[in-house]
Amino acid sequence: MAKLVLISLLVVLVAAVQAAPIDKLTLKFKISARDLPDKDDLGTSDPYVELSYTEDNAKEETKLGTTSTLTDTENPDWGDVFTFEFVRSKRQRFTLRLYDEDNLREDDKIGQVYVDVADFVDKGQHLNANLNKKGYVILETVIPVVTPAPPVQNTPIASILPVTPTPAAVLAAQQQSLPLNANTPTKLQFKLSAKDLANKDKTGASDPFVEVLYTEGESSKQKKLGISEIIQDNNNPVWTKVFEFQYDPAKNQKWFFEVRDSDGSDSDGLGEVWVDVKDYVTKGQKITVNMVKTGLLTIEAPTPIKPVAPPPPPTKATAPPPTKSTPSPIVDLRFKLSVKNVEDKDILGTSDPYIKVYTQTGSEKEVFVGNTQKFQDLESVEFPDIYTFTYNPAVKSTFRFLVLDEDDNRSDDELGNVSCDVAEYVKSGQDLTLSLKKGTLTVRKAY
Repeated sequence: MAKLVLISLLVVLVAAVQAAPIDKLTLKFKISARDLPDKDDLGTSDPYVELSYTEDNAKEETKLGTTSTLTDTENPDWGDVFTFEFVRSKRQRFTLRLYDEDNLREDDKIGQVYVDVADFVDKGQHLNANLNKKGYVILETVIPVVTPAPPVQNTPIASILPVTPTPAAVLAAQQQSLPLNANTPTKLQFKLSAKDLANKDKTGASDPFVEVLYTEGESSKQKKLGISEIIQDNNNPVWTKVFEFQYDPAKNQKWFFEVRDSDGSDSDGLGEVWVDVKDYVTKGQKITVNMVKTGLLTIEAPTPIKPVAPPPPPTKATAPPPTKSTPSPIVDLRFKLSVKNVEDKDILGTSDPYIKVYTQTGSEKEVFVGNTQKFQDLESVEFPDIYTFTYNPAVKSTFRFLVLDEDDNRSDDELGNVSCDVAEYVKSGQDLTLSLKKGTLTVRKAY
């Protein structure tokens, strides 16, 4: 009973503190940047940051420090950790000036930005800010790893009643709650949603989709992870696609999310953001971040499907009910596409085929999933793109594949438009061939 009283007191105290803004806090943070301009004649820039601050709208700045210089990168992650005493009443502001280091002449200025320190704190110490020229900077907290103290045993409750925790203590406790797999390689699954996207369409809300890329280690080369379906007329979309990612904390992995508005053959940018994968894992595999441009993006693990309890066994007096076939459980299907001997639509050379992929579940509207890569002068192609579809055997679902020949100077020619029942695809062992106008299209399981 004493333990329950203590836990209740702690919950009330923490909730009361979280309801109020943080007034004082010792900050420990690091700086990154993305999409910096190339200032060097040979190679990319060699960037560093000068960090200073002002208080109470004073004109005179106080220097806080300078990062190390990183060579040949437009997407630097400086490892330098800055410490700063935040006091809300002092109206503090950071000034970040980015330079490209040149050994033989004066360093070039890449850009600068002002950051309200209270805004950085209120956004969970993770903030993106656009530079005045090109690119943007990322300020994010450094999360300490703390070994928990051994449990207190046989101690009277009066001796362990806590002092009212400060906001800093509450925030630090939240950040130090690391999942068990934070430092262990594992396969992650996540889904995406967004809020408050800009309205890019003249006659309604935007039609948003997300492209997901990632980087590993010191390399700034981006690799494609996947692309979501398009959601029509919605500035607060919840995408159903489940992304999979092999997490390895030793590789310093980062995700890049770019949200765009689909406009036929073109698309407008709605927002973009970089997320440290380890930060996502340490925060319980759910994180909401502010995007550059507009809106919020939420990345979270999909809700697991709860198993259904088996029915109780029949009593001796009652005959067992007749056996009924049970549909297969809900599963994520991963598939690839290929075409063979498609129609030749080009005057000079063969066709340049690609496929538009659509899905429909139940009575819902058909959803455009995305395009495959485009290949030139081929009549038979195995596309490398992998698509994921969450299949529920209790609901009728269909795939539709529109095969097109890309033409630069006129509208693309249709090579075939075929559909198949997802249940039929599963029944075929996830290897199904469909006939086109000429040639065939095969849907095959992706391993």
